[in-house]
Amino acid sequence: MTSTVVRMLNVLLVDDSEDDVVLALEALKTTPGLQVTHVAKDGMEAIAYLRGLTFEGDRPDLILLDLNMPKLDGFQTLLVLQGDESLRGIPVVVLSASDWEDDVRRAYNCGAATYIRKPKGFTDFISVIHRLEDYWVRTARLPHGP
Repeated sequence: MTSTVVRMLNVLLVDDSEDDVVLALEALKTTPGLQVTHVAKDGMEAIAYLRGLTFEGDRPDLILLDLNMPKLDGFQTLLVLQGDESLRGIPVVVLSASDWEDDVRRAYNCGAATYIRKPKGFTDFISVIHRLEDYWVRTARLPHGP
């Protein structure tokens, strides 16, 4: 059975590692339902970008967020998002190299919708991205607008 894309989701990718960004962008190119509309190098850049959007259609439908970043890390970014009424409705998928239980628990306590450990190889990364697409595009129902 072939599944069709129900809708296209705009994704904000937040990661300070150039290698991880390249890997994620390449993996996301293989998914017709997820489209990266902006890449931020840290939480401060992501928040500034989100708060600077002027049109509802520019707002990302999903945020892929690394935890260990300079300036404003992933946990702090989650807390800022949760504290901002206009941004808290955007689901955040933490995509981190950390498999430490305290990081997982803390990310969920700060408002993450999902926590995924970054796969090590490209094939595994593609597999994870396809599962993300299947869930967020075909299975989950997201609200329209803020």
